[in-house]
Amino acid sequence: ICGVLEEGDFAGFEKNPIENLPVTTTEKKFIKTLDLVRIISFRTLQARISYVNAEAETRKSRSSHEEMSASLKRTEATTAIVQLLESDEAVEAIMEKILKIAGSYLGISSAEVFRLNKDQKTMDVMAEWCNIGVVSIFNQLRNIRKSPFLKYNKPMVISSETKISTEEREQLDQVHIKATIIIPIFIGGVVTMYICFNECKQEKVWDIEDIKFTNNAGKVIQSILVRRIQKN
Repeated sequence: ICGVLEEGDFAGFEKNPIENLPVTTTEKKFIKTLDLVRIISFRTLQARISYVNAEAETRKSRSSHEEMSASLKRTEATTAIVQLLESDEAVEAIMEKILKIAGSYLGISSAEVFRLNKDQKTMDVMAEWCNIGVVSIFNQLRNIRKSPFLKYNKPMVISSETKISTEEREQLDQVHIKATIIIPIFIGGVVTMYICFNECKQEKVWDIEDIKFTNNAGKVIQSILVRRIQKN
């Protein structure tokens, strides 16, 4: 901010530095103007800070509400799955119910339980769930060629952004899978089955709560299988 004073000390100048200006001011008025601008700027800044803080609180409140809602839905789904531990239905029927509960909660495209055959080259589809509008990729349920991803004894998490080899990504593209979680099922210390949770329609990044939830669903299925084996 600058101003031209009506009266000034021009000693040392051959002539006034600035002449014939249409608008000038006194030093007193100029200082008052500076004070006014300072006050307005400060109050504007305060208002802006208050607005930004209010926006942040609104976002925080909305996020907290969404987290609580998601947590409630996750708890309800987990409870429904755990209750199936006491079911006397056939194992395959229980698996299908678990896949439906888990898949519906996750909002994904499909989920399957695969049992590895003794030759370790083929597998059977023990249970499958597909969301509305999703068609199964399997035209048979027995002696299907084993997926190249069913080879680990630890959970495998592949999001749309996960860096995997070109060959692996092409293998997923062949079955229209953009993201998947694969959970191994152990019987007698050996991996005999896998549960797969798949997203086929859109890009997906699994969050930590989704991964924990699918692991818990896998543990329930494993517990049911172990109980049935012990019972028989």
